[in-house]
Amino acid sequence: MFKNTLKIARIKNRSMLPTLSNGDLVLATKLKHPKIGGIVFIKNPNNPKTLMVKRLLGLEGDELKLQNGLLIRNGIRVNESYLFGDSMFSEEKEFCWSIKPNHCLVLSDNRLAEYNSIDSRNFGQISVELIVACVIVKLYPSLQKIEVAN
Repeated sequence: MFKNTLKIARIKNRSMLPTLSNGDLVLATKLKHPKIGGIVFIKNPNNPKTLMVKRLLGLEGDELKLQNGLLIRNGIRVNESYLFGDSMFSEEKEFCWSIKPNHCLVLSDNRLAEYNSIDSRNFGQISVELIVACVIVKLYPSLQKIEVAN
């Protein structure tokens, strides 16, 4: 896991397409405070010995709704230009979350059903203590600053 302040990590799935691809290398830090829209490594709530990479989209006190593939935070639609393919319109179920104290909401950039991405749609909001590190930059295959949603 993340024992050092900075860590280079390899992405091992496709849940964050197109932002991060299988095999990409990223630089992550434990020092940076997670921001809404940032990408974080979390302990898998169902298996804390494994890590997942997700986008942080809600913090304590936020009201979120995922309806017809559109994410609404505190009554305002979130511009999710980073979503993969038709992920924005592929969600048939509606989800609503009122984020509890010391909790957060994380979602995949790739929400297409055929990729079976696991995120807060499956396990709900999680304790902020499960956040291990924040991704700063993608190092490989090309240096790229990570987009943060507003």
